[in-house]
This record gives sequence, C-alpha cells and structure tokens, in this order.
Amino acid sequence: MGNYEASMLFTAYIDKKDIRRRQMNLHQKNLIDWRKPMKRRRISIVCIILVTLLLVACGDKGTSGLVFSSIENGTAFEVSGSRDLTSANVRIPATHEKRPVTTIANNAFAGNTTMRTISLPSSITVIENEAFRGCTALTSVTIPNGVTEIGRSAFSGCTALASVTIPNSVTSIGSMAFRGCTSLTSVVIPNSVTDLGRSVFQDCTNLREVTLPTGLTLIPESLFAGTGLTNIRIPNTVESIGHDAFNGCAALTSIHIPISVTEIFNGAFEGCSNLSISAEAESKPAGWAESRHAWLTISWNPDGRPVQWGRRM
Repeated sequence: MGNYEASMLFTAYIDKKDIRRRQMNLHQKNLIDWRKPMKRRRISIVCIILVTLLLVACGDKGTSGLVFSSIENGTAFEVSGSRDLTSANVRIPATHEKRPVTTIANNAFAGNTTMRTISLPSSITVIENEAFRGCTALTSVTIPNGVTEIGRSAFSGCTALASVTIPNSVTSIGSMAFRGCTSLTSVVIPNSVTDLGRSVFQDCTNLREVTLPTGLTLIPESLFAGTGLTNIRIPNTVESIGHDAFNGCAALTSIHIPISVTEIFNGAFEGCSNLSISAEAESKPAGWAESRHAWLTISWNPDGRPVQWGRRM
C-alpha cells in the first residue's frame, strides 16, 4: 500500500470516528432535552399535590374578615362579617372546621357599604333577619338551591341590588325582605313559596314585573306599595288581598281579580291613578271592604277606579 492509499484510509477512519462522536453527542442532547419537560411535569404535579394537601389541612376559610359561630349543638356554623371585612367580593365557604356553614346570621353583613358581590355555598339553608340590610353596594345575589327561608328585612335598603334569583327551595320570605331595593326591576317568586310577609317589595320604585307563585292564597299588606309595577297576574288561588297591597302603584294600568278572591281590605288599590280593574265576580263580594261615612271612608277601591264585573279570563 502506498503512502496515498494509507493517508486516505486514515482520513476515512478519523471521519468515521468523528461521525460516531457527533451522533453520540446528539443522542445524549436529545435524551437530556426529552427529560427536561418530564422533570418539569413531575415538579408541577408535586406542587399541585402539596397545595391540595395544604388546602385540605387548613380548610377553605373564605374571604378574610368572616366570623363563624357554632350552632345546632355544635354540628354546624352560622357566618357573619367583622369590621375587618372590607373586600368588595365576598366568598363564604361551605364548611368550617369540617362542619357545614348553614346559616347567614342575624345582621350578618348589615350596613356593609363595600361589598358588591357575595358567593353563597349550597350548604346555606337559612338567611336570617336583616342579614344584608343596608348593603348599599351589593349589586346582585343568587340565593343557592337549598335555602328554605329568607328572613325579615334580609335585603332591605340594598339600593344597588338590580337582580335577585330565588330558587324553588324557598318556602318563606319574611316581611320587608326586599323593601327599598330601588334598583330591582323584576322578580320571579317560585311556586315553592307559600308564605309571603307584609311589605316585602314596598318602595321598590323601579320594580316593573313580578311573577307570583301558583298556590299563593294571600297577597299581604303593602306587598307592592310604592312600586313601579306596570302589570301583574293574580293567581286564581288567591283568596285575600291585604291593606294597601298595591297602594301608590301609579304605573299599574290593569289588573284582573279572579273569582277566588273573597276579601280585599282597605286601601288595597289606593293611589293607583291609572288603573282599570276587571273582576270575575258579577258584583262586589261582601268581603271587599266598603264603608263610607262623612268622617271615615273604608274602601278596597277608595279612588273609585273603573271596574268591569263578570269578566272571565
């Protein structure tokens, strides 16, 4: 073999070694690059597990500034807000110390002027009296399915409250529950509600539409007094309409009174200056208040609004 041939063989050998070295380096680099995301994924999974374990250990405490009080012989909690509760968005946890939070306490958040929204858990069953009274920044509330009772004046004076969702688990709405909620425009009261207190929507000046529950037997005293109602359907289960029930509803233009109504008390339609009334009864029933004297007038229709008798729907 000549020098030239030997030189060529040596060069080929060197080139082959260099190629193998480069292939090995590339393989090792690919292996490292493949392991990097796996390592990152493992770290992420470990972090998620640690955070979850920490939350389970500590419990969901909800928004800072909440106060929990033991009720029902220590089996549950009611919640309220302290002076330290300044958040605009309040979230109440479903449990506290591994026990359910079931009740919004009396006067729980009354007078809070910073809270704009509140998230209520499905564990809540009762909203007590005056729970949110005077929360003037509160704009909307969804009452969770499971709540059976909304207490007296629970949301009264919530002047920014523009919408409220009442679930079909609610059976009772206390007196003045939404009184003075001047931004409220419409409400659907579910058929589950059998007990409505007096003045529930009184002075809700922008309330235009209300759906009453089928099965309701009483429209209580001052229920819609001073509202902006434009129309309403009285269910044919209603038997009695209370004092001043629609007093001052100047925007109400028509109403139909079913044959089931045997009692209407004094001033029920007073101040309804644009109202036309139709009634299924052929003439005024004896239980519809009417007594006029020089010194006293008692009347279900004191302004003498026109009535069409014997009108079937």
